[in-house]
Amino acid sequence: MLSAALADLSLSPAEINALANLGEGGTLNIRQLSERTGTRASTLTSLLDRLENRGYLARELDPADRRSFRLPLTKAGHAVAAQVLAAIA
Repeated sequence: MLSAALADLSLSPAEINALANLGEGGTLNIRQLSERTGTRASTLTSLLDRLENRGYLARELDPADRRSFRLPLTKAGHAVAAQVLAAIA
């Protein structure tokens, strides 16, 4: 079971889903992540806050659309996303 394989990371299923998508999709913006995860952008706000507070991602203004934020993974975020993707595989 996926949650059991990742239990030591203390991630919710929604956080696992977001990290998997960010890990395989390059730097996404909130809209793209919302579409990929099937989660409303407003619902993603608290999830992204938790991931950012844990040091897994950053929010930065998208230079192509200054009304939008890009969500690059940090070094720690890439490591956790790799664990998530390995558990999924």
